[in-house]
Amino acid sequence: RLIEEATKYFASYGENAEKVAIGSVVFNEVKKEPRFPLEFHSDLTKTIREFEESGAAYLMYTAARARSILRRGNGRSPTSPDGLEPIEVRLIKRVIEFPRVVERAVEMDNPAVLSEFLLSLGQEYNRYYENFPVFEGETLAFPHRYEITRAVLQVIENGLRLSRVPSPEKI
Repeated sequence: RLIEEATKYFASYGENAEKVAIGSVVFNEVKKEPRFPLEFHSDLTKTIREFEESGAAYLMYTAARARSILRRGNGRSPTSPDGLEPIEVRLIKRVIEFPRVVERAVEMDNPAVLSEFLLSLGQEYNRYYENFPVFEGETLAFPHRYEITRAVLQVIENGLRLSRVPSPEKI
């Protein structure tokens, strides 16, 4: 019943509503510290809204947005830039940090470590995407941004996969 209600709640995601619903429920559970149990409210809508706020739908949207950029670039292999913006350096460092985050989550037996990292990376990438375009019209104007997008997408997809959360191609 919970998945059915969550699917209705995420109906605006079209054919991916059920994937977003399931992913949101799963990610909500993964995101919580192990010592805090999942709470179900008498108002099921409130419970489902909390699933939405857990961040799975946000990460799925971020991944879909990055895939859209990569499709638009047709898999081109760009050359490296002369200089990087500070946010680009931070994103590259975050991507490199991913294996250590996974190790830490395993060592601590706490999947919330991974989910918090993914949410933080998603937020930083979305700020980046909004302020630093990859294309000018139909031209791949900033090839290094394309590669940063590819790397961030790979980390988000891997993190969601480790969290057993589906990541629809488009949202």
